[in-house]
Amino acid sequence: MKFKNCVRVATIPLLLAVLPVGLSAQGVRLTSGSYMIMDGPVNLVLDNAGLITDGGFKQGTSTIIYTGNATTSQPLLGGSNTTAFKHVTINRPSNDVLLNGDIVIEGTLTMINGNLQLNNHTLNLTSEGIITGESNQSHITGVTGGVVSISAKLDAPQAVNPGNIGVNLTSTANLGETVITRGHVQQTLPNGTQGIQRYFDITPTNNTGLNATLRFFYLDTELADADESTLTLWSGDALKANWLETGKDNNDVTKNWSLISGINTFTRFTLAPASGKLLRVSTNTSSTNNLDKTAIAVQVYPNPLHEQFIVSLSSNQEKEYVIGLYNQYGHLLQSKRTLCRKGMNQISWNMNNYANGVYYLVFENKELENIKVIKQ
Repeated sequence: MKFKNCVRVATIPLLLAVLPVGLSAQGVRLTSGSYMIMDGPVNLVLDNAGLITDGGFKQGTSTIIYTGNATTSQPLLGGSNTTAFKHVTINRPSNDVLLNGDIVIEGTLTMINGNLQLNNHTLNLTSEGIITGESNQSHITGVTGGVVSISAKLDAPQAVNPGNIGVNLTSTANLGETVITRGHVQQTLPNGTQGIQRYFDITPTNNTGLNATLRFFYLDTELADADESTLTLWSGDALKANWLETGKDNNDVTKNWSLISGINTFTRFTLAPASGKLLRVSTNTSSTNNLDKTAIAVQVYPNPLHEQFIVSLSSNQEKEYVIGLYNQYGHLLQSKRTLCRKGMNQISWNMNNYANGVYYLVFENKELENIKVIKQ
């Protein structure tokens, strides 16, 4: 059967009766063995109803439009098999639309009113797929599970945001085919706090020596009561281990983004309150930490560096310090144990064997803050 015109579910019971397709409390249900063909640029308007695609569905260039004000039901989208749609519009002031299975968006997902709940499913964007209109009043979410994903070829991208998924990437390198996944489950961090209700996994084919910049966008409704002014970027891995406070180079709490540069390797990123132990380092000056009674100051220079740097540590007493060099994954690369005398101490660190990028000096002594160093 082919729908030639714009159709409202409530007006087509006789049309649907000729196919093994049914109307239920959820709207249109394609059972196994049934088939719906959307031939041409037609609209299927689901007014307080859903579309369950357990059968076959041919999207054509159609648009599935969710409308209605009913608060007693949550319409479903998708079915037991992954279903591809051309265009989908969410315009429901009351009650969210829930994914009922994995779906693919080949055209535009337009958010106007109401949310699209991932409901532990995956929303894949093709290379032509794009999200528009996300706002605090209408957005994709999934705090209990589910992701949005897109794969794009990125060769020296300049502020590229594939599919408008919510993250801008810049690099002089050829990243190759890059998979970007956005999730909304809060990430638990080593300092005991949780991230906001958004994270990104970024997996390029080439994932070394990128010297990249990342701009992380978010919505106020995803803050989960976090103080926006305290947020900084954290990087970790898909196992939610080895989280590292990466910091930020810039942010805008009005336009809702945080930015960090000098990324050598992409991984998982989220926003969370700063621990208070990370000092961001200017690309043109050395770093100075104000410490407690044990140490007066610690400096790293030159920073950025080319081959080596010096840790200059001034201590009020003779004491042993343990310093670890970590990469962006939070993996320990090298450790030094040094007995510092009272007064000024200098510790040389050779970086010839490490690629250009961002690293962190982490002091085992809790009174000392972590320091970001950049190799160029």
